[in-house]
Amino acid sequence: MDRSCRPALPGVLAGLFNLVRRLFGVRLVAADGLAPTWQKGVRFFRVLDADTSVPIGGLYLDAHGGPRKRRAGFWADTALSYSRLLGVHGSPRRPVVHIVGDAALPEQEGAPTLLTFSQVLDLFRAMGHALQELLTDQEEGLAAGTKCMELDAVGWPRRFLELWAYDKATLSSLGRHFETGEPLPEALVNAVIASQSFHSGSRLLEEVRLARVDLDLHVRHEPGGDESPFDVARRVEDELSVLPSGMQGRDLCGFLGPFATGFAAGHYAELWAEVLAADAFEAFQEAGTEDDSSVRKLGLLLRASVLAPGGGRAPLAAFRDFRGRIPRIAPLLRRLGLSHGQSA
Repeated sequence: MDRSCRPALPGVLAGLFNLVRRLFGVRLVAADGLAPTWQKGVRFFRVLDADTSVPIGGLYLDAHGGPRKRRAGFWADTALSYSRLLGVHGSPRRPVVHIVGDAALPEQEGAPTLLTFSQVLDLFRAMGHALQELLTDQEEGLAAGTKCMELDAVGWPRRFLELWAYDKATLSSLGRHFETGEPLPEALVNAVIASQSFHSGSRLLEEVRLARVDLDLHVRHEPGGDESPFDVARRVEDELSVLPSGMQGRDLCGFLGPFATGFAAGHYAELWAEVLAADAFEAFQEAGTEDDSSVRKLGLLLRASVLAPGGGRAPLAAFRDFRGRIPRIAPLLRRLGLSHGQSA
């Protein structure tokens, strides 16, 4: 995205916080100075019920604190988790979450931080993760938020919130030019929305290939047998790839997720998260994403069905409570421009 069209962080936060309020009935109120911080520039927000102002938790935002060598974008983690057992005076311990990012500092003093659209998506995903921890009311603390949640269910609320960044009204609300005050050009907004289907078939097939390699190596492969790990990777590529990569399975050497991060046989989980997120988001599209009443009704249902029980309820049952049925693949295919009108 051209620098002159990059949204400023304050505008993105305003649009994101408004979305969270529309969806889940939650207000995020700036409370800088009310909580200790670890460095200058870290912000603190109180998380309150929008109707009653009852405290729900706290959120730190450190937009410039991420070590560049670690990872890019924004990510969330929990400082204090929700717990009834560890509460005081009959009230549960309220969760505190921090979102950390690696956004570049402004080039000029007094100028706002400008974000790329990739960073905007990361921020929306991070907020989705934060809300999983903030909006739980699971009585069993060891299952609150994302604790004890199955690997293939933990990520979809984050992906769901990310999809709102592609909603036209939401995207248009994320800010104005920090110097001229002009809104994002409509042509740019439309181009960003259309980018979801750019090379989507190739990207989807690549994720399926990697998930298959991961599963085959962890479930079916026999070390020391007739097939080496590279043979497995080549076989799957021959089965699923339209165009040969020329890597001869050697890209396996850089396939770190399932082998170096504790997500063995779990690469498919990100793809499944996209399926669940697209299906859930389509419920809002069917009701009308600009209809505040419908958005609030569905958002509160999602909060009660999925976010509140956290890891204390079977993920498929939680999704069925929200959607009224089991997940379908067709919404993701429609979002990627790979299907038209199919209901499977």
